[in-house]
Amino acid sequence: MIINLVNTIVIGENRIEHGLFKRGKKDIELLNFSYFKFDLNDLDSFKLIANNMRDFSDKDRFTLISFSLRDMIKDVFPIKGNPKDLKMDIYNHLRDTYMVDLVDYNIDYSYSNIDDFTVVYSAMISKAFSEPIFKALQKEGFKMITAETDCDSLIRVSKLLVSDPHYLHLHIRRSDSTALIIKEGKILLERYIKNGIDDILENLSVSMNIENDLAESILFNKGFDENKVSENELEFITSSIDRLTIQIQRTIDLYFQTYRLEPVSSIILTGVGINIPYLDKYWSNIFAIPVKKEFSSKLVTTNIDESINSLNYFTEMVGLGFYNEY
Repeated sequence: MIINLVNTIVIGENRIEHGLFKRGKKDIELLNFSYFKFDLNDLDSFKLIANNMRDFSDKDRFTLISFSLRDMIKDVFPIKGNPKDLKMDIYNHLRDTYMVDLVDYNIDYSYSNIDDFTVVYSAMISKAFSEPIFKALQKEGFKMITAETDCDSLIRVSKLLVSDPHYLHLHIRRSDSTALIIKEGKILLERYIKNGIDDILENLSVSMNIENDLAESILFNKGFDENKVSENELEFITSSIDRLTIQIQRTIDLYFQTYRLEPVSSIILTGVGINIPYLDKYWSNIFAIPVKKEFSSKLVTTNIDESINSLNYFTEMVGLGFYNEY
């Protein structure tokens, strides 16, 4: 069955974003989008959101969902060699590590063979949270094709944009960030990072004693551009950015401690953070490896006049739009 129009829905911490994409042979076109405030503790509100999304969707409503939630359990872990009963090993690991009753969760996993390891990527989301969402969408006529994590969506984008076989992918959102280590198209490590653009701006405005709007203007118009930023501004920007710098180093350290494999050869940046001037150059000097900004918008065409800059999960939606297993 060939499906040309797909609705992509990303469910975040306090926001839900929806995009309607038309699929071509090599690219996708954004036809419409919408976004809504969302309270994780008020699932009944999702019924109204699902109803409102109908106005921005197509008649068939084939739907792809991505969850970007800190409370969703995502775990990437290696198993030495080739286990005899992989599924049992995975379930035992999840039960013992997170001390939960697995029957209360929707669980999915994939695995890859990397060197001497079987690397498992597992995801768990509570049925008490996910089932009401699925039911509300189905009631409004949305036909679900798949539900996945933000990591799946982000990896799909980086595979389309990145030729380097071994890299750290840092996706910087407004509210938080996600760090992934990818080797030969396979995920080896995932870390949720609570620091995002909002955190950087808050620290910058407090340390400089300025309004948030002015802090945002300095960050995105000057950043690390030596021709624009003053020495004083650069000091405060660096201090604020280095909260993320530390998280990059911790990700690299954790990767080495877990696998003892060769280090990544580059760092790939996506998300809102790529709009900070010369951030790639700053981190390249610190980590002594190439840092590259990649724009997911290169994969999309659109005639929509409204700015997509208002979207916090645009990259994840693009990744969903390229989902091709149906």
